[in-house]
Amino acid sequence: MYVLSASTSFVTALMASHANAYIRPPLSGHDFDFSAVYTSGLKLSTSSPPTDILPVEEIALKRPVVTLSDPDSAGRDDRYISFLEISYLPTIDTLDDVIYAFPWIKTNQIVLENGTLSDELYESSQIYHADAIESGEVRNATLHVWRQTPSLMDYIDDDVWPTLWQLAGVWSNTTSKVDYDFARANVDFKVRNDTGTFRGDVDENGATISGYVSTTSMTTATSATAGPTDVPATTTGSGSVPASSTTAAGPTETPNAASPLVFSASWAIGVLGIVLFVLAGSAI
Repeated sequence: MYVLSASTSFVTALMASHANAYIRPPLSGHDFDFSAVYTSGLKLSTSSPPTDILPVEEIALKRPVVTLSDPDSAGRDDRYISFLEISYLPTIDTLDDVIYAFPWIKTNQIVLENGTLSDELYESSQIYHADAIESGEVRNATLHVWRQTPSLMDYIDDDVWPTLWQLAGVWSNTTSKVDYDFARANVDFKVRNDTGTFRGDVDENGATISGYVSTTSMTTATSATAGPTDVPATTTGSGSVPASSTTAAGPTETPNAASPLVFSASWAIGVLGIVLFVLAGSAI
């Protein structure tokens, strides 16, 4: 088993993008059931998806123990891929309305006697990037488990393109070079850093509040205190009432667009051109 940090190479960092990722919905399914348990005891399950907004800290930074509920029917002798995806609404204007990050990916996992997915094999791999989320908006997240097939792994284990790029292409349903007829399951949920920096432009569903306007209060001679005030343009709808703008001292979050595991559609054309140029140069 080997572990690969997401920051291993600059090319890998930039390759995690597909230009038309937003055209088709990402893959989902419920061909079998599984549960994921974190060290704190927090449990996610396909049979009983979370209805509350979950604390993001452990989910973004830790990798849970994933267990198939019925390994015999799911496929005890097969191997599996599991990974976490968290979406992100940029704080600045970009070509992408939503950015997708993959904190961790595990491949070639085997099924233990109790149904737990294990990465104990030499060919098992982990790709991870622990990235704390410091802003306080709601984010949508999905934990996926895929049953591996020869077609799927031939594509993901490509000798030229990184695993992250290949998996993202399958997840985003943007490649025709793989057979999508493989068993899969996922659990959708929402996360938030309750103590994070307030963002008034995102509602409780992790969606943009239409018409949101941010204003800044100016300090005057008669003001006792002054600070930023975030006010939605409408007084209706989820998230229309801003929380206090006072937050604990600390760094402001760097948008996940800079993260090595970010899946951003606007980078694809430029990045692909750079990579093709490098490959052409190495062939000379």
